[in-house]
Amino acid sequence: MTLSDSEAVAQFHALAETTPDALVTIDSESRIQFVNPDIETILGYTPDELLGESLTKIMPGDLEDSHLEAVDRYLATGTRQLDWNHVELPAQHKDGHEVPLVITFSEFTSDGERLFTGIIRDVSSRKTLESERDLLKATEDELLRADVVDDALRNILRLLGESMNWLYGEAWVPADGRATLTCATTWTAEAADLEEFREQSTQIAPSSGRGLVGRVWGTGEYEWIPDVSTATESVFPRTDIASDAGLKAALAVPIRTDDSTVGVMVFLMAEAQSVDERMVEVTRAVGANLGLLIARRQAEDALREKRNLVSNILETSPIGIVVIDADGTFTYVNDRAEEILWLEPDEEGNYPGFDEVPYRALDVEGAVLPESEVPYHKVLRTGTDVSYDIKIEHHDGTQRWLSQRGTPLRDESGAITQTVFTFEDVTDRKRREKTLEGLTELGQELAEVESFEDACERAAAAACDSFDLPVTTIQRYDAETGSLEPCARTVRLDGLVGESPLFASERGLPWQAFVQSETRVLPDLNDATGIDEDGTPLSSALLVPIGEHGVLTVGATEPDAFADRTVTLAELLSGTLNAVFDRLDREAQLRERTSELERKNDRLGRVQRINSHIREITESLLDATSKPEIKQLVCDRLANSDPYRFVWFGERDFATETITASAAAGVEEGYLDEIDVRTDPGEGDADPAERAVQTHEVEVQNNLHADPPFEPWRQEAMQRGYRASIAVPVVYNETLYGLLNIYAGEPELFSEMEQAVLTELGEMIGYALNAMERYDALVSEESVELEFLIRDFSDPILQLLRDNDGQIRLENIGSRDAGSLQVFVAFEDLAFETIRSFFEEHLGSDDLTLVRDRDGEIIVELTLPEDSFLVTLLDRGAMPTDITATPAEGRTTIRVPQSASVRDFVEMFEQYYDDAELVARRESPNPVQTRAEFERVYVDRLTERQREVLQTAYFAGFFEQPRDNSAGDIAEMLDVSQPTVSRHLRSSQAKLLAMLFGDT
Repeated sequence: MTLSDSEAVAQFHALAETTPDALVTIDSESRIQFVNPDIETILGYTPDELLGESLTKIMPGDLEDSHLEAVDRYLATGTRQLDWNHVELPAQHKDGHEVPLVITFSEFTSDGERLFTGIIRDVSSRKTLESERDLLKATEDELLRADVVDDALRNILRLLGESMNWLYGEAWVPADGRATLTCATTWTAEAADLEEFREQSTQIAPSSGRGLVGRVWGTGEYEWIPDVSTATESVFPRTDIASDAGLKAALAVPIRTDDSTVGVMVFLMAEAQSVDERMVEVTRAVGANLGLLIARRQAEDALREKRNLVSNILETSPIGIVVIDADGTFTYVNDRAEEILWLEPDEEGNYPGFDEVPYRALDVEGAVLPESEVPYHKVLRTGTDVSYDIKIEHHDGTQRWLSQRGTPLRDESGAITQTVFTFEDVTDRKRREKTLEGLTELGQELAEVESFEDACERAAAAACDSFDLPVTTIQRYDAETGSLEPCARTVRLDGLVGESPLFASERGLPWQAFVQSETRVLPDLNDATGIDEDGTPLSSALLVPIGEHGVLTVGATEPDAFADRTVTLAELLSGTLNAVFDRLDREAQLRERTSELERKNDRLGRVQRINSHIREITESLLDATSKPEIKQLVCDRLANSDPYRFVWFGERDFATETITASAAAGVEEGYLDEIDVRTDPGEGDADPAERAVQTHEVEVQNNLHADPPFEPWRQEAMQRGYRASIAVPVVYNETLYGLLNIYAGEPELFSEMEQAVLTELGEMIGYALNAMERYDALVSEESVELEFLIRDFSDPILQLLRDNDGQIRLENIGSRDAGSLQVFVAFEDLAFETIRSFFEEHLGSDDLTLVRDRDGEIIVELTLPEDSFLVTLLDRGAMPTDITATPAEGRTTIRVPQSASVRDFVEMFEQYYDDAELVARRESPNPVQTRAEFERVYVDRLTERQREVLQTAYFAGFFEQPRDNSAGDIAEMLDVSQPTVSRHLRSSQAKLLAMLFGDT
């Protein structure tokens, strides 16, 4: 059907009114000739505002010129540059923003005029969806491309910010402690100057629930602030700096995984704006994707770290690990396995097959294992795990010990597809075990050695044979020489230094290590200080002290020869030797102590026997009636005491200056006839008896054969079986009565203890001889008076008499205290003051008491010192009667028992005075001390109470047998206690016995 123009126009207008799209008709000059009302919905213009206007009014400025040029070109050429059925172009809204359009063009002629009509459809929603889709796709692509989460966050902020016209974006993630958030990255639009805002923002650390970021992190929900410049600080703590930066609207979106918030994205723009739901949804969607990415990345990172950890463990493991397919192909070999098995991959990374490996398996004895027993084949054959030590040998002969474990891997059908082996190089452990076994064996051997030399030799042999220390020497410290002496060394040293020491200097490196008590490792002796170039053939040395016993030296002719294992081994060997040397020292000390104990026991036994004999001698001395009997009795008893062989008692003969025997017992065999013992031997070696006479000290010869020189008397003694001798002076109050000479048939017999016992015996004999002299003086009915002429005035008393032409007489003897004797002396022709002044000046004593002064005679009580010659005479049983002196000479008369040896007293005077001579010897019918004198002395010593008790007891029959009255009866008579009576009686008896047998 053909429509008229009017009908066509009417139909066009009806269509324009009912279509949802805008219709625009322009002429050839691009002026709008028709526009329907829907244009206002799309672009904001009414039809009246556009009619007659150029189409460029609704175009963006950058399209105006190109549009006009395109119309002119089409009118001129009729060529279309675009698809008129579908053209997408932006239009400019009345308010200025662009609106995406889809336009369909058509051309028609009306009244001869060419017109163009376009159907315009608003595709903003579709474009928005497409933009959102593209944005999501871009962010997903970015997330997939990102290797680092921080890089992904930064790019996501940029994509969101640019697509939604934000000026600034930031991403926050939990800090290490997870109590606060930290800014991971930021984005700023290119035209925005927000550096100061960004700098200050990254310094804060929001916590959960505080501020915009903290609230979103805490709740997991987004939050939109239309204008942060007007928000309170609690809502947005950065209000001030945001206002200064010109920022208004803000959006904070959580970055979430399935069950937690792992971060927060924040965006800000320059305009205040209410919430835009589409922007929020898109951003939340991106946040969700970002959360998934982070979760995935975290999982991947964890898995990667785990895989890396496993890989690092496998690759850095000190244990070799291999995986071998059932066909013998190595599918995995870690670095340690390559090193241990000498496996090298080819250029393509493939390893040789198992049958081509560069080693062979050996058993513990070193024999090649049969193929069926090789661990790999054994696992395939048996399908079970294997675990044991094997030895492998490489092509060059190098051997290793491996501790290996193998297990099969099976597929679903149960067939073995692979084997996994782990192995550890235990070569060093095996060496240590072998070394420890060697040390144990050596320790067991050394536990049985009995000498240091044997221990050193065994240790040196073990060092070479078992410990691979071929150059080893052991030196022991010699305390006597103060140096290290060679004890043992390995054979290798003979080829290096012959018989010479390793180090030329005695105070060289071994000595320094010994005195410093520390191990010294010298890797290069050429660089060491203090070593002569020719001092040692070694290039390196290891010196280990053996405690306080010596030093162990290990050497090598090449530098840097000692690994830590060698040092440890040498120290273990040194420690073993030190323990052995300590044991040998202890055993030697124990043997010495045992021997010493045996010797002491022997000596103690001898001393006990001697003491037993001495007790017998003491008891016998009480029954002796003369000095000769005392001497002979002592000789007899001692000669009968093993191991004494011969005993003799010698006395000085001043006339012949010899020592003569006055008593003897035992195996003499003419010995006394062959020896000549002098009191003054002169030059040369003196007989022990001769020295004892001179020194008044015990003289011992404990080994007559070993003590040079070999004098004649020694020869005579040894011919008679004498092996040791002792000469014991018999002295009382410094008066030598003689010598007790004892000879033993064993050497080293007279120990210090035995010498002390015999010394006490000599003193006891001297005491007995002196007591016998005093007893003789007391009981002798007759006496001998000896008168001596003295021309030596060194004695103070003679000086006093000479200077005053006086005379002295001993009247009585008083008490005797320690170190002094109280006497009563009569002086004639001397004044008391003269006597007292003299004694004070010459004797240092003022203890004088005037007893009587009558008819020119003065009796004085005075105290004489123990070393006084008068005291010596009294101790020998002599009683001085008269002492006179003139300027020319002095005379002393003494009274001695008839049994006394006149020669002894002559010798005493000659020894005391330089010039003394016996001028008269007269027999006297009177005793040395009369009964009246003895009684007077005794009574003088008693106190009045003691005399009263003693007299009462005597006359009351207390001393009769049986007693007439007891001590209690005497006490009642005297009205005192019984203990008092008993004490006085004992004291009186003790004083009497002392006068008879003890000190006068």
